[in-house]
Amino acid sequence: MEEKYKDYDFESKNFYGATPISKTQIIRYTTLHSLLDILIQKRLYFVRGDQFTDQLDGLSSIDFNDLPHKELAEDIRMLTVISCWNKFKAESFALWHIYSNMDRVGVAIKSTVKCFKDSIMDSHHRKCLFYREVKYVNETQKHPIQSESLNPFVKKKWYEFEKEIRFSISSAEYDKTPHHYRQFEEGLYIQIEPAILIKEVILSPHFHEWFIPTLKEILKSSGLDPNLISTSKIKDSKLNR
Repeated sequence: MEEKYKDYDFESKNFYGATPISKTQIIRYTTLHSLLDILIQKRLYFVRGDQFTDQLDGLSSIDFNDLPHKELAEDIRMLTVISCWNKFKAESFALWHIYSNMDRVGVAIKSTVKCFKDSIMDSHHRKCLFYREVKYVNETQKHPIQSESLNPFVKKKWYEFEKEIRFSISSAEYDKTPHHYRQFEEGLYIQIEPAILIKEVILSPHFHEWFIPTLKEILKSSGLDPNLISTSKIKDSKLNR
């Protein structure tokens, strides 16, 4: 596989999106199941770059008529695992609806860029971590090889409302083998300390109230303050459909 990548500079970071500062607030809209996995198993799931529902993720600015370039971009997606968050300024109705609306027990985890980095328990994993704001490109915008067309921090403009911040790990850095690229499995669990990562847990607008005392007990047993739990300020019946 290495021969395919000999002309691609994986070390060049200057075509990526902006680097968020350490105190940048981030939020992840997710399910109760995912939160419990973080709290109980003390781990965070990084998904492989080709496993997103957006079929153009990682391919957003390539020329599909250039078949070698397309094949290269598809391969590169398998060399990176990613944890997706959103820049937080206020709750997002759209993100609640998309990511946490299926079973009425959605949650949103608030943190900061610094807390995310500090929560990773293994020093090697922290060293591997690369993070940037996602750059959103026009539908017709194309780029040649050795440019931003081959990185997981570029998406189409129609996702711009997400204001996404991504944390990634490449296989070469994870395996401590520069210039050797191994495909990840579908994802990778990274051990983290929940008490460092989680600054607040916001419950979805129609969260089952009967489960809140149990959730507070789980937070307490995981070394977190139960008072970190708050409820969404959004009151809209569409989130209950």
